[in-house]
Amino acid sequence: MASITPLHDRTYDLAIFGATGFTGTLIAKHLAAAAPKDVKWAITGRSASKLEKLRDELSKLPDLTNSPDVIAFSDRSAKEIINDSRVVLSVIGPSTLYAEDFLKLAVEAGTGWVDLNGETAWLKNMIVKYGEQAKETGAVIIPSAGYDCIPSELSLLTLALFAGPNLKNVKAVMEDQVGTYSAGTFNSMIAVFETFSRDEIFGPTGYLSTPYYCSSDLPASTLASLPKQEVGANAIPIDTPQTFFYSETNKVKGGGKLLDAQGGALGGLGYVEQLNRNLVFRGISLSRHLGADTYNPNLQYREYHLVPPTKPSMFGASALTSAKRLSNAFANIIPWVLSSYVLRRVLAFFVARLIGENGGPDEDMRENKGYLRWRDVGDVEITNQDGTVSEKKAYSLLKAHKDGGYGWTSIVVSETALYLALKLKGAHIPEVEDSEKALLPGKSGSEADLVFRNGKAEGGFWTTACLGLGLVRYLVGRKAMVMEAGWVKNTQE
Repeated sequence: MASITPLHDRTYDLAIFGATGFTGTLIAKHLAAAAPKDVKWAITGRSASKLEKLRDELSKLPDLTNSPDVIAFSDRSAKEIINDSRVVLSVIGPSTLYAEDFLKLAVEAGTGWVDLNGETAWLKNMIVKYGEQAKETGAVIIPSAGYDCIPSELSLLTLALFAGPNLKNVKAVMEDQVGTYSAGTFNSMIAVFETFSRDEIFGPTGYLSTPYYCSSDLPASTLASLPKQEVGANAIPIDTPQTFFYSETNKVKGGGKLLDAQGGALGGLGYVEQLNRNLVFRGISLSRHLGADTYNPNLQYREYHLVPPTKPSMFGASALTSAKRLSNAFANIIPWVLSSYVLRRVLAFFVARLIGENGGPDEDMRENKGYLRWRDVGDVEITNQDGTVSEKKAYSLLKAHKDGGYGWTSIVVSETALYLALKLKGAHIPEVEDSEKALLPGKSGSEADLVFRNGKAEGGFWTTACLGLGLVRYLVGRKAMVMEAGWVKNTQE
């Protein structure tokens, strides 16, 4: 193994690759306004002119506090930059087509890596190729640290830490969101279906067929101990009060007054669910493999979109019928469209015409209109004083007040990368400390942290949840999101 520059000898805490794209620009603007002054960071890329243009934009920000260095590949190679940085924040996309060479350099250099990729087949391929080498070099790889898959991972982690190891049967629900898509999202989806075989996607062990798809590198004994999970289209009625909620109106930031969704329905997220669950269950599998008891050994976990009781859609159908149709679209129709070469070309044509090569939601949507609300609810077995067992429901709730896919994602991935960089250089991070006002008071910020479980970083392909309660508290403390956990009121004694 080639000589690796110690992390404490590196110039940059953070280097952004792909900074001049749509999401990369949003990330750069957030860091320029919010990164601590002692954090040294850089924007990098092939085009010196695009980088200079971005630097000019950043210099005009009214809240500028931390200006980045600008490094074009004509001045320093990607390898040199990666070798001189603690963490690479990759916004290169589609990852399937363009990111592997840079990830390989990060693994070889023992450099941390944080990305936004939701391209599950590519991620598994990278785990197989570079997983063992990352363990050897100490490279901490944290994929999917944005809209994919932080709501899924960190909401479940928070719920599991609140409710304890008797948590089971969790329903994760996108209760409400307002936002739009960029060209990059569609191009990433298209790239996966054009690169990987149908068997890799639809086959018995493909990523749409098993939520343990990204855990295949773990020992057979660990995989055999994991409970079987249901897959495919799924819709269920909401038959308990005060469990899930919908917005009175989505015309105001945050969604307005929340109303009880009893009588509505939950429609499975299908294709989106499988992208998220593959990361959720990689985190659970790693936790099981390392002997942690954060998650119930028989935990069942599924993801849904809420259909309100007073808002029937899909041509006037009931909430449950609408949920079934919605779930079928996510689980079957969208993958079918993407699996067709002709339909992919049609989709690519309209994306290019309607959104543009570097287009996405406008500033008003990102900053003012956009928001998301994600709630996990799970059953918890409680042993009473007389020895009998009863069941209660617990919840966790994540809220963000910007467009989820871009306005919020650019913030949360930036802050996740900052957190990893600070951890890697041994900095004091006050946001993670326990206090009466902290999320889940009484618990250590190192709770459920698999990456730094022995006091120093362990290399490998991890997930955001593997950074434990510390990351959740940091994101809350930095106002990247709101998170809470508690007992569902209708089951309280």
